[in-house]
Amino acid sequence: MRSTISKLLGGIFLTAAIAGAPSCAETDSAIFVRQVQLAVADDNCIVTNDPGALPISRGVLDVSLSTAGYTATLLVGNQLVPRGDNDRLLPETSRVHLYEAEVTLFDFGGTQLAAYTQPITGFVDPTSNTSPGYGLTSLAIIDPSAVASLPNNQTIVARIKVFGRTLGGIEVESGYWDYPIDVCSGCLANRCVPPAACDDDCVQVCAFGQDLAPDCRATSMNPCTAPGDTVCAG
Repeated sequence: MRSTISKLLGGIFLTAAIAGAPSCAETDSAIFVRQVQLAVADDNCIVTNDPGALPISRGVLDVSLSTAGYTATLLVGNQLVPRGDNDRLLPETSRVHLYEAEVTLFDFGGTQLAAYTQPITGFVDPTSNTSPGYGLTSLAIIDPSAVASLPNNQTIVARIKVFGRTLGGIEVESGYWDYPIDVCSGCLANRCVPPAACDDDCVQVCAFGQDLAPDCRATSMNPCTAPGDTVCAG
């Protein structure tokens, strides 16, 4: 009887040890994608890791203006508890380095359109009190190679998973996060911003053909074609 109990306990301890080993630890709750941060020209297209900053809940790609794909900055959260202890000279191992993302594109009916893995970079600190730590990573949500395969004037869904590694060597990954993107030909161009005068400064956008309507002088809707009029580049 004693031998049987010892074997059972030994199996439990061995299983716990394997589950706690850095090479085997996986969880979808340690890190997560919270939102896409909106970049605006008035802020020099600089985004911060503030979760209260203005997000984009739905993307737009106008393929009549750009076939360069759709790039965005993701806000990634880290819910790991800090492990550092200055009193005991223990380094902080719960910080996460982001290194890879998987993206799968679907049409709205669920048919897969494209799938690819890409290297990323980013760094996310652990929790502070009860609040997650947040970091940023830039990601080509729609790769330029996938633009030609996209249905026109439809909504597609980008399903994203982000991978990271803690400073303690533990692999972590986010759960799947879905982001809708309206793909169109002309929707942003048709909503372009007309100048009050043809010599006004150009209205700037951070990503031409993406999310925000551009200056009309950078599109085929240009009302200012006389010599000396301000020319705005796309």
